[in-house]
Amino acid sequence: MKMCYDPRVFDLVNRLRLEFVLTKRQASRYFCFLCGLHTLAWTLLPSLIRNNLPFDTIESIAWGLQWQWGYDKHPPLAAWITALWMPIRDTLGHDSAFYFLAQLSVILSFWAVWRLAKDLLTPTKALLSVALLEGIAYYNLITPKFNPTTLMNPIWALACLYLYWAIQQRSLFKWVCFGILVGLTILTKLQSIILLIVFALIIFGTKQGRRSFSYSGIYLATGIVLVLLAPHIHWSFRHDFPEIRYALQSTVGLLHRNTSLITDHFYYPLKLLLTQLLATLGFFILLIPLFVKRGAWKYRHHQNPFDHYFLLAITFGPLALTLLYSILSGSYLYSKWCTPYFSWLGLFFISYLPDRLEKWRMRWFGILLLLIFSVFLLGRYSYLYFAPRFLNHFSSDAYFPGKAIANELSHIWDERYKQPWHYVAGSHYLAANLTVYAEEHPVPYFDWDTDQSAWINEYQLREDGAIFVWWLPEKMAVMLPIRVLRDFPNLEFLGAHRFSKVMPGLTSPPPVITINVALLAPRKK
Repeated sequence: MKMCYDPRVFDLVNRLRLEFVLTKRQASRYFCFLCGLHTLAWTLLPSLIRNNLPFDTIESIAWGLQWQWGYDKHPPLAAWITALWMPIRDTLGHDSAFYFLAQLSVILSFWAVWRLAKDLLTPTKALLSVALLEGIAYYNLITPKFNPTTLMNPIWALACLYLYWAIQQRSLFKWVCFGILVGLTILTKLQSIILLIVFALIIFGTKQGRRSFSYSGIYLATGIVLVLLAPHIHWSFRHDFPEIRYALQSTVGLLHRNTSLITDHFYYPLKLLLTQLLATLGFFILLIPLFVKRGAWKYRHHQNPFDHYFLLAITFGPLALTLLYSILSGSYLYSKWCTPYFSWLGLFFISYLPDRLEKWRMRWFGILLLLIFSVFLLGRYSYLYFAPRFLNHFSSDAYFPGKAIANELSHIWDERYKQPWHYVAGSHYLAANLTVYAEEHPVPYFDWDTDQSAWINEYQLREDGAIFVWWLPEKMAVMLPIRVLRDFPNLEFLGAHRFSKVMPGLTSPPPVITINVALLAPRKK
């Protein structure tokens, strides 16, 4: 008997055999696996290689333990989070707690992208939108450093997600969440003003956004933002807006290195753009198997104009505004300040792909993803491990002997005074390390400067006593500032103390850090 084949059925079977399709459950499993692998790898390796937490993390912890509504560089949220996390680190007795906290912020960013991508794309493409972020340096190489800049990653992404939901669903609850997230964003870093401008462009520039003014949600969200910011604004006003002065000094102040028109207004923005292209190089390599041999790109016509405008704004708006600021002000801006700008880059590009993806593309994508993930991970920590041995490079804060310094000075204080050590005064990052690693967590008096240490009560410091510490470069005697010698004439100088940098498996003698130490005896014993 002769069988008849319907060409349409044959074509469908052949297409399904060649296409890569994930169900919602399968995509969710792959997403959880990706998040778990990322968290494990980027928590474990820094815990094994690094001896000391990054100085930025150390600084945030030292700030947070003072529980202020603001600090001389940034608003308080990142510092508070590190302070809340500190008991976990003390209980474990290991810095891995903070490396894990840093990866939680990355995973929250991934989740925000995953949730919006699931609303807009197929499960397969939603997974790709997240996986592509592994090719961006800001989601791997710098993630062990938990500070206000890296904390902006998840909060910015979550704020974008809830704004989309609030506008589209007109949900009062979503507007409340959006208001909370906007308030937290501003309490993380003043750079969030850039994101607020992007949100304003979305709300005022789209029909759906303008329609939000007909409902109470947007007004409630605004009120929540103001309530959350009120204590910080009050604190900032009382202290002459230190974080604003720091932001201005960091752009048009200390980092404004030249006065030529070409250098300031053209070279600096171009350099910033090129560094961002370098930071996202892995991302664009991962795009190659997905877009190669596709011909001219065509926009997905079934995506509504609001979704397209929204994605365009949140993906490229922050970087465009930053470059514009650099061009107009002539400011030199650090590339790492662009850390939270790229959460939506994968979702934007993946939205241009057809819903059906060939298996060979996904196979090559998976190979490249594994390769780039391994290169970033192993390259970063191989460098930290081998640089001292073969390149004679010891400058990383990973080798800093913070624990050894804290243990020795704690022992000196205990032997001398037999009472708790409450204060440490001196060089900024040195004092911060002692605050974090000393068991008593003494209150820091950064650079003997009340502008940097608004919580300090000098009368109480004299009552309780303090350890004074400051850097002493080799072959050069460094004296205390005249003001410090005048205000604390009873200091007992203990001279120079030397500590070796810590590098696992180093056979040759490591470099030595030299610090000066003095004691201010407590008045009450």
